[in-house]
Amino acid sequence: MSVTNTEAPGGQANPTREAVGIAGEGRILPPNPEHLIQKWKTEVNAAKMARVPFEREWYQNIAFMFGRQWLMWDAAASSTHLGSMIEPKVPPHRVRITVNRVRKLVNKQYAKLCKEQIRGFIAPSTTDDSDIAAARAGERLNTYLIDLTKLQERLNRTDWWMLTCGTGFSKDYYNESIKMAGPEEEDPMTGEKRPSTMMGAPVVETISPFHIFVSNIDEPDIDLQDWICHVAVRTRSQIMDQYQVDPGEDAKLAGSSIEAKLQAAQGYKSNTSKKGIEVFELWAKPCTEYPEGMVLTWCNDIVLGYYPEWPYAHKEYPFTRRQFLETGRFYGESIIVDLRPLQMEYNRTRSQIIEDKNRMARPMMAVQQGSINANAVQGRPGEMIMYKPGTPPPAPIQMPNIPNYVVEHLQHLQEEMSDLAEQRQLEQGIPSGVTAATAISYLQENQDEVLSECLRDKERAYQRICRHLLGYVVQFWDAERQIKVVGQDQNFETYLLSATNLRGNTDWHVVAGSATPQSRAAKQALLMELMKMGILPADKGLQFLDMGDTARVFEEMQVDVREAERQNLHMAQGEPQDTNDWQNLLVHIQVHDNYRKREEYEALEDQPKMIFRHHVFKDMFLLAKQLAPELVASIPSEVMTPQIPPQMMMMNPEMAEMAQYYVPDMVEEALRGFIISLQSGGMGAAPAPQSNTASSGGPPQ
Repeated sequence: MSVTNTEAPGGQANPTREAVGIAGEGRILPPNPEHLIQKWKTEVNAAKMARVPFEREWYQNIAFMFGRQWLMWDAAASSTHLGSMIEPKVPPHRVRITVNRVRKLVNKQYAKLCKEQIRGFIAPSTTDDSDIAAARAGERLNTYLIDLTKLQERLNRTDWWMLTCGTGFSKDYYNESIKMAGPEEEDPMTGEKRPSTMMGAPVVETISPFHIFVSNIDEPDIDLQDWICHVAVRTRSQIMDQYQVDPGEDAKLAGSSIEAKLQAAQGYKSNTSKKGIEVFELWAKPCTEYPEGMVLTWCNDIVLGYYPEWPYAHKEYPFTRRQFLETGRFYGESIIVDLRPLQMEYNRTRSQIIEDKNRMARPMMAVQQGSINANAVQGRPGEMIMYKPGTPPPAPIQMPNIPNYVVEHLQHLQEEMSDLAEQRQLEQGIPSGVTAATAISYLQENQDEVLSECLRDKERAYQRICRHLLGYVVQFWDAERQIKVVGQDQNFETYLLSATNLRGNTDWHVVAGSATPQSRAAKQALLMELMKMGILPADKGLQFLDMGDTARVFEEMQVDVREAERQNLHMAQGEPQDTNDWQNLLVHIQVHDNYRKREEYEALEDQPKMIFRHHVFKDMFLLAKQLAPELVASIPSEVMTPQIPPQMMMMNPEMAEMAQYYVPDMVEEALRGFIISLQSGGMGAAPAPQSNTASSGGPPQ
């Protein structure tokens, strides 16, 4: 359920359709809707009044981020309880320069928070092979959902609000109007197979702290709030499309609205004010009045949607709170609050230096009264000034030089701001006995300690949202959906998954510390060292080096791996695959063997398992024929075919199938020894099985 998508300043809202609840002509109305709306409007207004001190800080922080750093609050300039931010007028000769160091420092912290991709895994509910396989399927599904919902991008935008205001929010819900690909269906007219269309998918949005109201600002835990209200601005057409209710004409938002105040803080003129209608979506937790919980949506005293019970099985609010600095209350605090006084002093000092520079470049003149016509002086370069005879000529008044302590004061202000934001330079000292890459990593870790709790908070938010997304799949995906993910070897894989495939394995855990920014130089130095020592293969090293010029090399090295992976998918469906002499058979054997070690292989039927074994046997036989022909020549021909009478195979189809995929155990053992010798770097061949008939072995059929 959603009312809008509120992005960071400059972003556009994406309208979404009501996912749960009932709206439109067939909607369920609550008992006495007018009274219910008035009741919750009173509660929301009380929450607005309690949040005023926080809002003043937020608006000032946003103004500083956008370079409006000479503003001040004036309660008399507005009829609202919040007041208005105004910029006092000054004489024309006064200088007001803004050197926005706040934005630079905050952007550095933002880059650190967004640098790493958070990783995680699903813990199987039991040690049973089926649950382990279901957890692996859930991880693939979660990868798809993260990409579908643009979760990383949404959390990065939440980081912006968190750094600016101290608190940011994300919202996840299920939207039944999104189209997704389902299983292939045959077209009755053409006979062609096409993916079917399934409706419904999870959605993740970013919400600013201005658009969220809670029942108790002294309670820091979001799930312990009695109710949460999400306020957003929608147009008349959006509301009618979503709820099938006419709310009235769009109107220019009042100066007291959230959107109007945000525009003022960002420096937009009043004639660019947004038009629309404020929509309120209120979620109430189960209580005595609402035993099953309640969701109510309204605007202009009109009920748009009403759901008399909690719509989601996870029983948590669909909102996730993020905070930068802990305050012990619901709303956190931003580092900009500490930077603002220093930034204002920095701007004042720089402005005063410029004013002094202007006075020194064009100094004041000392003239005898009545000696010149002051109105005739134009101040042009090379201008001749006429003065009365017998009076002293005009002379410039010497101005004292700017004291050194003023310039030093600016340097001290810069250092203090960097210290507060933990953005000191790395050249403060490198511990002895460490390499350059390790030293950089060491110093970066020391600087990033101030962000450690903030990063853990982001990991917890990521974990909460991922569990919600998987919960929506379990709750709403009754039929199979087609998903596409990028596998571990960077190859695209397509699966058909439904809620039953997960078997309830939705316990997604984040890898602790995966959000912590890592030094790229130190990471590459470590990988190069592991590659030199032979611990890490070259292809894996190129994959993890994260260098643009090695990506193409790695892509070419993965051609054989991806071909073998495609063969795995076909053989798992019971489709035999060919073995060719132009393939990298040693890589194919390794990829096939890795697949046979997984839970997915153990869950296959007997026929695909026979196909896998026979195919790997053919790969080993052809590779041995290329590299060790004497080994193949020593294999007796009679051991390569099953000793089963043709009449028996005609009478027993299962026996005929076994004969088709026949693998002689002794030959397989000898070939496996040869392959192991190749993989370990040797070329020795295991002895071939002996027989009374000495003849050259033929290739397996």
